[in-house]
Amino acid sequence: MHANGGTHREDSLAFDAHDRATVLCVSDGAGSCQHSRIGSHVAAHRVVEMLLAVTEKVDLAIAADATKLKEYLTARVTEAVLAATDALLELAKKSGCAPKDFRCTLLTALHYRGEKHELLFTNQIGDGAICLLRTDKTTARLGASDSGTHSGEVSCFVPDDCARMKAKAVDVISDVAPIECVLLCSDGIEDPFYPLEKQAADIFRQYYAGVTQPLKDFKAQPTQPAPLLQESAAWGLAQWLEFEKRGENDDRTVAVLHRLPQTISF
Repeated sequence: MHANGGTHREDSLAFDAHDRATVLCVSDGAGSCQHSRIGSHVAAHRVVEMLLAVTEKVDLAIAADATKLKEYLTARVTEAVLAATDALLELAKKSGCAPKDFRCTLLTALHYRGEKHELLFTNQIGDGAICLLRTDKTTARLGASDSGTHSGEVSCFVPDDCARMKAKAVDVISDVAPIECVLLCSDGIEDPFYPLEKQAADIFRQYYAGVTQPLKDFKAQPTQPAPLLQESAAWGLAQWLEFEKRGENDDRTVAVLHRLPQTISF
């Protein structure tokens, strides 16, 4: 829709990694809010910046104890989301805008790889989805979308007050070994594949087996080899995002954390 009209898109994403952690964020600015594209950019990058910093050197006593490590990193994820909220409030104050002008959703995933323990943490504010694929090819959705019956009915955004409470709802997976892939996506992907609790398998199947024909009810999908197994996974994902489905014309953003080489095949 934005490409057709030559207007700004509101989605943003950020990701980075060091030896101990990988952080991914996807954020979707509320289309009705004037500066939401700035809000989504600032929020996503603030979370990644903060989580990379706090995970680079974790106290040895904490890192060695599974319970302490889980509690410590859960608190850091919450703090990072709160920091993103505060960053937008400060931006609104300095610019003379209303905080709601920067409203955006925020999906976060932190994969921590310590010497003794490996953990996955996720948090979601607003719509969009976080899904995972296990090595047995089963899928699961983490967290819940803050949305109503129709697209755009989002009940909570960053930097709304409700985001402070939702920042505390951090999902933790202690047994990371069975996880093959983690996907974070904006509602531009969630809506065409609704309900993702059932349809995420279709996405992962195409990521690992490629696209030979459009999925049911899709108008068109570019034929392509497995996006995640191409020399450039980013290019493969960009091509996959070109699918067409009637009535679905929102921004589409996806960030994927996957094993390389892969441990499964479809």
